[in-house]
Amino acid sequence: MVFSTPIFLFYFLVLTLLVYYLVPRKLRNGVLLISSLFFYYWGEQLYVSIMFLSTAIDYVHGLLVERCKARGNDRGARMAVASSIVFNLALLLFFKYWDFLAASLQAVGLNFMPVLNIHLPIGISFYTFQTMSYTIDVYRGDTRAQRSIINFGTFASFNRAEIEDRFLVTRHNMAKVFVVMNKARFDALSPEQQKMIIDAGRKSQMEEWDMSQEFERKGEEYCRQHNIKLIELSDEELAGIRKNLQPLYAEYMKDIDPVFIKLIQEVQK
Repeated sequence: MVFSTPIFLFYFLVLTLLVYYLVPRKLRNGVLLISSLFFYYWGEQLYVSIMFLSTAIDYVHGLLVERCKARGNDRGARMAVASSIVFNLALLLFFKYWDFLAASLQAVGLNFMPVLNIHLPIGISFYTFQTMSYTIDVYRGDTRAQRSIINFGTFASFNRAEIEDRFLVTRHNMAKVFVVMNKARFDALSPEQQKMIIDAGRKSQMEEWDMSQEFERKGEEYCRQHNIKLIELSDEELAGIRKNLQPLYAEYMKDIDPVFIKLIQEVQK
């Protein structure tokens, strides 16, 4: 749901403001909480439960930190903060890097981590760090622990400004993984060993490129299934981007081995 669309301006916003000002003051945060969760659910139906979990965990941790500090148990307060940080970072790292790490390990023959093909929940970095920083602030004495789960939930879910329903597809990306080796050690190898390493690097690059294309395809498929609009750039627009980037390429490519540049270009075909 984009802020500039009629459905937001003339329906969602109007209804939210109407209900907000009609209900008693003590219920207004509840209205904001429900509207914020609905707004998030509009863009991320599957993982709205992650926001619930993150909110509940840090709500409890905030109370634990304050209780420990009130009893003079600074060690317990620090442990509660550490627990909050570990949970939030583990949640974030799982969604952001599990598939990348699993695919990287499988590329070198280590198959103990399966590729789960999970997509990144919308706004997870925003609300994860927001609720985690709240626990830290309680420990530092910058704020008091919130007793009301409604008020805390409103704080955690409000201001979902980063949620949009449009993605720009430029088709302008490069292979992300490079094989790096000490040049002196490489030069000391026999021609057969050098060729083996170059071939392995080329294969790794091509597999990484194919994998990134597959991830992009699945991302586009997910967007279409959830009525997220994809804007494809025209050939003229793409040509304009390449033209504008050409001076940047010329500046940095002059110091790169032409063989390496040719390898990247082959992989991108």
